[in-house]
Amino acid sequence: MTQDEVIIGLSSLAGLYTKMEETQAIDVVHSALDLGFRNFDTAPHYGLGLSEERFGKALKSYPKMTEELREEIKIWTKVGRVIKHKNDVLETDRVEEGNVLGHPDCVFPENNPESRPTLNYTGDGIAQSLTDSLERIGLKHIFGIRVHDCEDEMRYNEAVNKDTGAFVKIKQMRDDEKVVEDVSLGGNDPMYSLRAIRESADDTFDGVMAAGSWNLIDQDGCELYKECEKRGMYIHNAGIYASGLLVGGSTYKYGPASEEVMAKKKAWERLCEEFGNVSLPAVAMAFSVAPNVVKKFAVGVKSRFEVEKTLEWLNEIDNIDPKIWEEAKRRGLLSSDCTVPNVF
Repeated sequence: MTQDEVIIGLSSLAGLYTKMEETQAIDVVHSALDLGFRNFDTAPHYGLGLSEERFGKALKSYPKMTEELREEIKIWTKVGRVIKHKNDVLETDRVEEGNVLGHPDCVFPENNPESRPTLNYTGDGIAQSLTDSLERIGLKHIFGIRVHDCEDEMRYNEAVNKDTGAFVKIKQMRDDEKVVEDVSLGGNDPMYSLRAIRESADDTFDGVMAAGSWNLIDQDGCELYKECEKRGMYIHNAGIYASGLLVGGSTYKYGPASEEVMAKKKAWERLCEEFGNVSLPAVAMAFSVAPNVVKKFAVGVKSRFEVEKTLEWLNEIDNIDPKIWEEAKRRGLLSSDCTVPNVF
């Protein structure tokens, strides 16, 4: 495996859960570029545009930037939210209150208190979202966009509308307008992604970024993965560390991990120790791309050290004893028919 199979997720640049100095955010991007990572994923949702702004500053200030390097970098951002000044919000706008600074559900403590995220899954809305994102990043174009968190009935019905919805528009933006090369879905609920794929025109989506649906703790995205493979679409696997649980965390799927989940994590740790003390994150990486349909996986990083560890774990994959997967099945950590990695 190489750095090309890794997407650096940039939610942390907006101070996810904990504030981050701008200099540190820029250093994260610079260190990723220094170590050969070229794929980056961001979103307006992350800090109400702050992640995109800091990413743009990092690209602009990178001292080794060349035209050749610029061509190698692939950037995805997301659409479905338009960020507005609070004074510009209309009565008809749907404000996502949970991401407004001061709300108990807000996970970005550096959100601008004057900004409001408005949900908009119309074609016009996602076009505006991309225009705003490009301005924040400071680029004229990026590689791809993902329809983000289209996972309740109101958002989904707006997006799937065959005349004015986001799904029709993204296909036009790729095929006719040529403003992006790649269009996909991005979210946590594999069932909504399945619906979107099945209820949209053929070849609407190039792929899906599926978060938390295939990792060492559970694999509830199997049906989505099979559907994408059947249609020749890709999966970008996010949440490979199970909400950070597999790299030292204690939460899972936005809450404290249950005793059952913690027991499974500890069982994986014991197994890794028995197989030559291979690191659990490296095993998680290897497992994340076991299905053929997975072309890349995403990891979040908060510091130069974490970028370096990502590369270290990536290089460790070659040393994983393939017998670990059969032993994991024998111990009930994976189902007997679960797809496991080939020998790398």
